[in-house]
Amino acid sequence: MKEYHCLLQLLCPDFPLELTQKAARIVLMDDAMDCLMSFSDFLFAFQIQFYYSEFLESVAAIYQDLLSGKNPNTVIVPTSSSGQHRQRPAVGEASMLEGVEASLFYQCLENLCDRHKYSCPPPALVKEVLSNVQRLTFYGFLVALSKHHGINQALGALPDKGDLMHDPAMDEELERLVVRSRLHRTSRQHRAEEPGAFGFQRRDTLEALESMPSSALKPYPYRWEPR
Repeated sequence: MKEYHCLLQLLCPDFPLELTQKAARIVLMDDAMDCLMSFSDFLFAFQIQFYYSEFLESVAAIYQDLLSGKNPNTVIVPTSSSGQHRQRPAVGEASMLEGVEASLFYQCLENLCDRHKYSCPPPALVKEVLSNVQRLTFYGFLVALSKHHGINQALGALPDKGDLMHDPAMDEELERLVVRSRLHRTSRQHRAEEPGAFGFQRRDTLEALESMPSSALKPYPYRWEPR
């Protein structure tokens, strides 16, 4: 997770760590923040957290209410016979089950999208996500959002997951850099092989020395004398 946060800091030095942590929790299901995760999984989870941050905070509150037996959509109307609302399940009964009921969860989220003006996924796509299960957890819902093809298209920020690492323009730029590097390396090799390069004698100089008569090569006129 720290490595991904460092990448984000290259774009924005003061990028909040909390946002990176929340995106990582979507991938890791809040189990082990020090585990490895693929770049594509993190990127699509980060996209959901980045664009729908305020929406997800409200979703988390709704989920906790449902988990504790409360219904955020319930409107209490006092009557003459009873001022009490119908009995609610005791706290802990719902939490013993796996997540919350998907249909009730969707009703709450549909009203949430209608009431608030901040960015949220298209309600039809949220309904599609929740219609495939009977119960789900909060992080299971976030994972489903991050992997949903329609939601990714609605945002329009990232390509499909299969095309994420396919960038023709970037591939061409990398190919130009590789070719330029090879040409530079070849040029250096040619210069190193040229006669006279790096202190080596030129070939014509060696041939001239070989063609000289032996008489022309006079030894140094020094005679050793004993002391």
